[in-house]
Amino acid sequence: MAFSVRNLKIRQQVQLVTLAPLFAHLCAIAVLFYAYWMASLSERSVRRSEQSLAQSDELLRQLTEMYMGVRGYLLTRDPALLDPYQEGASSVDEKISQLRGLESDSPQHVAAVDAIQQEVDRWTNDWAKPTIRRIQRGQPVDTSALVQEGEKRMAALRGRTLDMLQADKEEDAALASRTRQAMRHMLELGVGLSI
Repeated sequence: MAFSVRNLKIRQQVQLVTLAPLFAHLCAIAVLFYAYWMASLSERSVRRSEQSLAQSDELLRQLTEMYMGVRGYLLTRDPALLDPYQEGASSVDEKISQLRGLESDSPQHVAAVDAIQQEVDRWTNDWAKPTIRRIQRGQPVDTSALVQEGEKRMAALRGRTLDMLQADKEEDAALASRTRQAMRHMLELGVGLSI
């Protein structure tokens, strides 16, 4: 005996005709909810990345001000020029800690933040503090050599920070592109299922 829809009871005919479209609509709704969830995750990631970029920028600005303060003190012996260094020295570790927290979801970025911390410590302990102490004690110093050494150390510190900023920006651009593409595919699938 051949199968025919006419041989089914009316209730079975209604179920057969309505279940497939109902299932397709439920799948479309599920895909759209998944797209919404992906969008909210992406937005949170972008917001966190923007905070990280702003924090890195602020850290770089503060380190530059600290360097310029020590350099100015070295050249002029004016103690007032050390104010940016002394103010910055108390908050740099806090800024680096905040940056580490913002980058906690990426082991590569945490390693980059740790490298920046080590570079800051070397710059402070090997150049800034000894330079300040020598001048305060009235010891003779080779000003031009100390300025060159300070610039070299600051360039390394700037380089590490800028490398991390660049990597952050590139990852953000790649994430935004992947998210847009995934959202477009999900929306096309959701619309296709609902038609």
